[in-house]
Amino acid sequence: MLNAIVDSSIRSNLSSWYVRQPFRFLATRMVQVATRPNGGVYLDLSPAAKVLPIVKALGFKPYSDGTLFFTPRLLLSSAPGARVTDWCKEGNCDGFYLEDRLGRIKVLYRIKTLKKAIPAARFVYGDPKRLSAAGGAVARALLKKGIPLAMADAPVGFVPPRGIIHMPQHEIRYSKHGIPPKVGDLRESEIALFGP
Repeated sequence: MLNAIVDSSIRSNLSSWYVRQPFRFLATRMVQVATRPNGGVYLDLSPAAKVLPIVKALGFKPYSDGTLFFTPRLLLSSAPGARVTDWCKEGNCDGFYLEDRLGRIKVLYRIKTLKKAIPAARFVYGDPKRLSAAGGAVARALLKKGIPLAMADAPVGFVPPRGIIHMPQHEIRYSKHGIPPKVGDLRESEIALFGP
């Protein structure tokens, strides 16, 4: 379990659950004890399909709606006033600042390689709705860095603009107890620290 304090909230990020065969009869109880309320929130950000029924039975609820996939079609779109400025690095993540009509936000990403050859920016911090609205500016800025594709968590009920594909069953995020992080905030998780 990976624990962190993010914006004054405790996040406990569960990943790679494994219980040795002789102790599997105790596995459910062990997880129940390990995930008692502690004033924070427990997250399971990448449950495997075979453990998903267990995650749900243990009281974890989805707080995102899959993945948004930014396609090269966005290169042709425009969002008046949106632009990417000031490239940065924070921990293991690369990033930039997005300026749009709502102001300036920091965006962080890790590189995920698709089909063992194509780099994609996997956003780990940044408002997915604002990234989607500024999709053309974001896509052009990433392409200049040699990154033709991008992915972000999908907010529940969000309808993306043209050029962004919603994959509702891909990488749903789950939480238990406390207030889950905002969709698009994967800071201090295994995805931000070790890569997607």
